[in-house]
Amino acid sequence: MDEQHPSDITGAISLLYELALSTGHSLDLEANCDRFIRTLLARKNLAFGSVWLTVEALDDVNTGDTKPGDVQLAYANPHFRIRETRLPADHPLLRKLAGEEFFSATAGEPGFEDLVTEKGITGGVFAVYSLGTIGFLKLYSLTRRTAFPRVELNSLRQVIAKFAVSLEGCLAHRQLARKIEERDHAEGERRRLAMVVEQMADSVIITDTHGTIQYVNPAFEHWTGYSAGETAGLTPRLLKSGRHPPAFYEAMWKTLLAGETWRGQIVNRLKNGNLATCDTVIVPARDEKGAPTGFVAVLRDITRLLEVEEQYAHAQKMESIGRLTGGIAHDFNNTLTAVLGFSSLLLEKTGEDDPDRQNLEQIMMAGERAANLTRQLLTFSHPPLAEMRVLDLNALVVNACHLLRRSLGEDVDLVTLLDEHAGNVRADASLLNQIVMNLALNARDAMPRGGQLTIRTAPAELDQDFCARQGGLAPGSYVLLGVRDTGTGMSEEVRRRAFEPFFTTKSDGKGTGLGLSVVYGIAHRLGGCVELESRPEAGTEARFWLPRVEGRGDTLPVELEGKVVGGRETLLLVEDEAMVRDLATQLLRSLGYSVLEAGGGEEALALLRSYRDRLDLVLTDVVMPQMDGVELTLRMRQERPELKVLYMSGFADNAFAERGLILDPRQLIRKPFTRETLARKIREVLDAPEA
Repeated sequence: MDEQHPSDITGAISLLYELALSTGHSLDLEANCDRFIRTLLARKNLAFGSVWLTVEALDDVNTGDTKPGDVQLAYANPHFRIRETRLPADHPLLRKLAGEEFFSATAGEPGFEDLVTEKGITGGVFAVYSLGTIGFLKLYSLTRRTAFPRVELNSLRQVIAKFAVSLEGCLAHRQLARKIEERDHAEGERRRLAMVVEQMADSVIITDTHGTIQYVNPAFEHWTGYSAGETAGLTPRLLKSGRHPPAFYEAMWKTLLAGETWRGQIVNRLKNGNLATCDTVIVPARDEKGAPTGFVAVLRDITRLLEVEEQYAHAQKMESIGRLTGGIAHDFNNTLTAVLGFSSLLLEKTGEDDPDRQNLEQIMMAGERAANLTRQLLTFSHPPLAEMRVLDLNALVVNACHLLRRSLGEDVDLVTLLDEHAGNVRADASLLNQIVMNLALNARDAMPRGGQLTIRTAPAELDQDFCARQGGLAPGSYVLLGVRDTGTGMSEEVRRRAFEPFFTTKSDGKGTGLGLSVVYGIAHRLGGCVELESRPEAGTEARFWLPRVEGRGDTLPVELEGKVVGGRETLLLVEDEAMVRDLATQLLRSLGYSVLEAGGGEEALALLRSYRDRLDLVLTDVVMPQMDGVELTLRMRQERPELKVLYMSGFADNAFAERGLILDPRQLIRKPFTRETLARKIREVLDAPEA
């Protein structure tokens, strides 16, 4: 399946997301239209937008010389283009739209002038969408010269249908409020009002002056789980969640008893125990003499909307941090490469009894901690190239546990409960290993006095409700990885913030606050999810789910460094940073290779021409001034198509994607690197068969 460019996908999703969020924020018709149309005009570069509603839908403007099916201008932006405010049922625009969901018309085509209802329009393109039985939406582009493509019109169809539903809610709410205030006793009007309330998507509660429930509509029954019979004789307190202080209700009643409308958000508890946040409007009802008769409440569940907004804010926060880390990662990793590399060279020449050996080891440890911090920053802000393959999760956990036992300490008992039917997953082995290590080390840190750390796997079937709570995960078969500790646990506030980058409860110097952020980012990148279950002094379990896949799983260890193997080949090293170039040269020569050095692209090309057939491999940095490593490779392969290349990078930059190239992760070594890692990667590239 062809992959779309991330920016195209992001732009399309962002547009639909903004349009979806712009609907239903207000029960006021004009405010609802204004937010949606302004968003649409800005994002689609349109010059004009208007909403036309039937006189039957509007009802309150059905005066004068109007007929059934006539439409009224309900909203327009900008106002200076308004010419017509009412159209007859047989208007050419309505005839053209009849039976269609949408159409587009271009200036110059027959009948275009008959569709113009605005001032100053002689060219451009119209797009008109049906809003069902209540009217239509009209859009105008001044800059287009051809009709809107059908696929573009169709992409907006569902979000415009949602907009139409929100308009129906606004109209229904306006009708309901007006009828309650007017208290029109005409039997026909009461039946019409009852029908509107029965069909409303929002929940409606009507009480007497004592707050006793007299009526709930079907939407209320469906939403809360309480039938009308169960609510009879009770008060709305049956939905009380305990999330609001007494002062909240005192202020509400003060407003209502003063005869004013109360608006706000209330957290309610449904019959199944779930909490739901509602946008609520409560209106005092009066008879024709002005005497109070009760209250009418209209409730709209906005729980999911608030969750999406929170996720969007989290994504923006991660993006901001990503830009920050990207700006420093390249230079920082070059520095770390030099620190770790030169320290390792000195360490090899230092005897076990040398008094400087301990100092060198401390430098190495500090450098490795800094390198790990940089890796974690880049993992969630600029994900590295992934080598996806089918993996046996149980085998990977076993391999990880061999490394873990050295880090856990004697006071932590490591237990594995691996279900042989757990199944395989498709993932990058190094990323998955990082998840196991991060979760396990977090669990260790939560048990300062020791305890039991349990790692388990199991098959899992995730249903629609669970997946919806996880931000739209696809229901189906998954593999569960659980890591449980018997440590201090977390409060609810800490649990909610645990995945935030840089949030930590550890003392200064004991944690970066990135471990769980990395896990969160990897989980979503691999198509899975992660959640925490914890209570103070009752331990914590981190649960990580990945989609289950068929096929034979790879059971090899993630990566085990073995014997250092060098060679006698001739390598061309291209690196603009003198420190890193000097270090890499020494490392390569210590491995037996002949090394030619270049500080930039032009110098490297000159060496290629001088040593043309004697070069076996080019080891080049990616980010360099004047000519980056990717451009250098493309130019070299014009002269030596078979030339083997290994890239060095301290930052997952866009140099490959910008040229439409896909880099094999095996052709990349990340800074900072060790002598052993450099030796292994060079042999992998040199010994690989010709493409």
